[in-house]
Amino acid sequence: MIFKNYLTTPSGKYCTIQEISNRDYLIILKYLQGEDYKNFFECITEIAKRDIPDFDNFDIVEKCYIWIAMCMYSIRPTIEVTNKMLGNQEVTIG
Repeated sequence: MIFKNYLTTPSGKYCTIQEISNRDYLIILKYLQGEDYKNFFECITEIAKRDIPDFDNFDIVEKCYIWIAMCMYSIRPTIEVTNKMLGNQEVTIG
């Protein structure tokens, strides 16, 4: 059985996204540790397309919304934000 989460994008599109598997999580983590952001975003986009076939048609705000939701639902409740003046900060998503 696969656990799924449900959300509505800012434009009102109802979406279902599955929880990130351990295998996918390790791949994502390797891209982040290697600072390979191009492949990181390609990987999470591929994961999103499993449940949202028209993901390529979403605008950048909706895509970011889905990516953040995937992180919030499957990985952890904070995102690290880098700021030139303040340095790295953990921002709570919930």
